[in-house]
Amino acid sequence: ILVATNIGLYQFKMPRSAQTPPQIERIPKNLIEKDEQQPYPDVYFIILDAYGRQDVLKNIYGFDNSKFLDNLKSKGFYIADKAISNYGQTGLSVGSSLNLMYLDDLVEQIGENNLNRGPLNLLINQNQIAFFLRKKGYKIIALASTRPETQMSSADVYLSSGTTLNEFHEGLKNTTPLPDMESSDKREEVFSRYRMHTMFTLDKLGKLALEHKGPNFIFAHFAQPHPPFVFGPNGEPVQLESRFNDHDGDWLVRPGRLTVEQYHKHYVDQLIFLNKKVEFVIDEILKNSSRPPIVLIFGDHGPRSRFNWESLKKTDVRESFSILSAYHLPGNGKELLYPEISPVNSLRVIVSHYFGVNLDLLPDRSFYST
Repeated sequence: ILVATNIGLYQFKMPRSAQTPPQIERIPKNLIEKDEQQPYPDVYFIILDAYGRQDVLKNIYGFDNSKFLDNLKSKGFYIADKAISNYGQTGLSVGSSLNLMYLDDLVEQIGENNLNRGPLNLLINQNQIAFFLRKKGYKIIALASTRPETQMSSADVYLSSGTTLNEFHEGLKNTTPLPDMESSDKREEVFSRYRMHTMFTLDKLGKLALEHKGPNFIFAHFAQPHPPFVFGPNGEPVQLESRFNDHDGDWLVRPGRLTVEQYHKHYVDQLIFLNKKVEFVIDEILKNSSRPPIVLIFGDHGPRSRFNWESLKKTDVRESFSILSAYHLPGNGKELLYPEISPVNSLRVIVSHYFGVNLDLLPDRSFYST
């Protein structure tokens, strides 16, 4: 009752402008007419949540990720080995990259002190790249996410395991005594459903080219290697805490929760398992595609064992903003890439090179948010 009352009061006081979809367009309409004669490739947009860059993993986590990166390179991928994320949170990062822009215009519309994430979620669900590619004859296919902001339910094809876990709802439940009143089996069921959903997405992603005639734009957001740590290095079940939540940074690394050393160990274990599965998925995508596909794989932000949610000065920005950034661009597309490229420019390069729309690149910058 208290939570519902607070939400109601907040919505009542909120400016009406904050409750309407943001009006942002970046690609001129005269350049996005449908062209049915062009045999466009499938485009895969794959987010691996909190996946760090090789130098950070090696220097901070003591893990050499070169075997995985070399495997990608052998399949024709370009690795941007100095890549940074533009924002330090999933919604901000994904919203920016899918709309080929920084979020300054959104801030101007809703106000910089507005805490409502609804307009940001709409910006992701009704994003610019989907609008553009539909005009080019693409089908938008989205795999369900566990994060509320990356549920692209407006897709032409929306695929869910049926066991999707909403991390916000679980977090809300954790503010009540309900988890303590549940049996241990009931608490474990939440972690099991989370694993099942991940495995469904991994299994489905590589087969979509066979199941759906292209061209397709395929969006998949994996919650790993970000906490909660639910997989060991060989995929074995892991459950470190009785309550399910997706906390990280100083909300997770603190007395009574996890130490920095524990975070590093379980992060690396989960990453090792994810690497094995992603290698197999990429093999399937390349094998099942009728023409060489465009594949983007990157972290929305870096790992966060040294991140403070309220203080930039107490945050290790090198760890938390350094990301995996890998591109499979058929033809000579990789010639337009460079080591420091950030996600806000990823789709700009693709739209310019493969669809003939001349979009200038933006400065590669990072912004910290509480």
